Amino acid sequence: MGNEQAGDILIERFEVIACSKCSQPIDVAASAPFTLIHCPVCSAEMRVPARFANFILLSQLGKGGMGAVYKAYDETLGRTVALKVMQQSIGQDRAFVEQFLQEARALAAINHPHIVQIYSYGEDNGQPYIVMELVDGNRLDHLQEKHKALDELFVLQTAVQVIQGLQAANAAGMTHGDIKPANILYDKAGSAKVADFGLARFKGEKPKPGEVWGTPYYVAPEVVKGQAPDAGSDIYSLGGTLYHVLTGEPPFNCETVTDTVLLRFKEPAPDPRVFKNSVTPKTAAILLRTLEMDPFARYPTYESLLKDVTVALEPLAEARSGKKKEPEKKSVVVPVMLGLVGLALIAGLSFLGFHIFQAKQAEKRAQAQRAADIAAGRLKQVMRAGQLVWVRVDADKPADAGAAVAAATPVAEWTLAADQDAAISGGNGGDLQDQTVLPLRAGNAGELEDASKIYLRFALAGVERARIGEASLRLTARKTGAKPKTPPYQLQIWALKKPLPWDGLATWSTAPANEPASPDGLKTDFAVRLTSVPLPANPDTGDPLAFELPELAEFLRTYAPDELTLVLTGDGDTDHRTGWKFTSAEDAERFRPPTLLLKAK
Repeated sequence: MGNEQAGDILIERFEVIACSKCSQPIDVAASAPFTLIHCPVCSAEMRVPARFANFILLSQLGKGGMGAVYKAYDETLGRTVALKVMQQSIGQDRAFVEQFLQEARALAAINHPHIVQIYSYGEDNGQPYIVMELVDGNRLDHLQEKHKALDELFVLQTAVQVIQGLQAANAAGMTHGDIKPANILYDKAGSAKVADFGLARFKGEKPKPGEVWGTPYYVAPEVVKGQAPDAGSDIYSLGGTLYHVLTGEPPFNCETVTDTVLLRFKEPAPDPRVFKNSVTPKTAAILLRTLEMDPFARYPTYESLLKDVTVALEPLAEARSGKKKEPEKKSVVVPVMLGLVGLALIAGLSFLGFHIFQAKQAEKRAQAQRAADIAAGRLKQVMRAGQLVWVRVDADKPADAGAAVAAATPVAEWTLAADQDAAISGGNGGDLQDQTVLPLRAGNAGELEDASKIYLRFALAGVERARIGEASLRLTARKTGAKPKTPPYQLQIWALKKPLPWDGLATWSTAPANEPASPDGLKTDFAVRLTSVPLPANPDTGDPLAFELPELAEFLRTYAPDELTLVLTGDGDTDHRTGWKFTSAEDAERFRPPTLLLKAK
């Protein structure tokens, strides 16, 4: 192996690799990393990998002014990750490196389904890096480029999840600083995750003179003036992002970057219905409030923004599903009160302006008081329920008593949706791939074409394994027609003993831990059979199924990796050619995806 200078990033290159399909050695000494090549024997297509520290770099996902992001395989933990490597020149700035690693530590403490998880961080050859969850679905900017103006219901559903993620980061003392469509990713279940806190800063840190943090379309006016990003500026950037993907047009747009930035100081954002007249009045009002130039005219908190977005979302979701809420019973006093309301309206409107002014002043005072409390040590951060939160310290209590009060509240349960699922089929050409329906068929050893196995992967980061007392697997059935009720159909549940890579395609012969000669078995060197459970004969589509798995709870208490793969197989003692079908993560908009529920002792 030799070193390769990829821009300002130093990586190691391979001279010989093995074909992933036929294992033929291939000389790649003359091929640059990530070049697309073909195996000279079987013609399989692959990219030339490279190495950085203990990671095999599989492809480059993106590149920016500070470094590059790679899809990589972590040889230590045996899983595929996203690896962000900073440039060597940046690594020479030790003050920046310390800040970078400090941010990585803070982000790693945040375990939230709508934030890209940070697994670890470090430094190699003077190059800082962060190891992150690989989110292998879509990206909001790619969706907007493809469709221009996105569906309002979809945009609001994304907004709810992004707001929840930003809430969690804010509770840990972090702001993002660069909310934009490219930093909102989707996993294969369609769940949104906030990514790339590359411009994120701890609250209170300010830009250097002449430096602007953020993207011109979405950056808040106060940040342009040099103020440190905070929750208010992130709300502004989120509003600009949602406005752009919903209407197909950014809220401010001129021929030059400078004019685009300055326009927000000259005039308010146009009503989004100018560009898309189907936008509902509630959504339009929300977007315009997030884009107010005065921070105190915006939503004061994520909670208040989330409340309004949820209200705007509900009627759209009901209309799409065809279901409506039961009308509320009207009070008999309403007709009597209408006249009083009409009389009071004028007085109420005159009071409204004063009320808003009071609210803004109260918010200002609250922010000033909070800053003073932090500076004086009256507020400190502690870990609760897996997240850093601010708590008030009672100065009259001894230090140990204060620590006891601030002790972490134990988590009662963890609900984990499968972050990847797939199925393989016996016989020729049975590929392991994501699909909206997961088939499960049993057969006998002589008829492997009638057998299939389902793979489910769960992320366990943040789960306290030693405290697990109960485990259950939740699946959703898809109707497949009449099947005999006897003999009862058995579902076998296996667990891989350690994480094994199964990204991309794999055949029945090469799927991790699979025993190709068996319709229901796995290789016991790599997997353990937990249990067998009976399945009902003829379910209806959408029927929920819950399997209590004490064997899995026991297995997980001593299982160290942060990634778990369960494999479901049919009963090889009976021949059920019609088989079973389960909904998958790709069908999560209509049905619950495969889910693992873990309860603490």
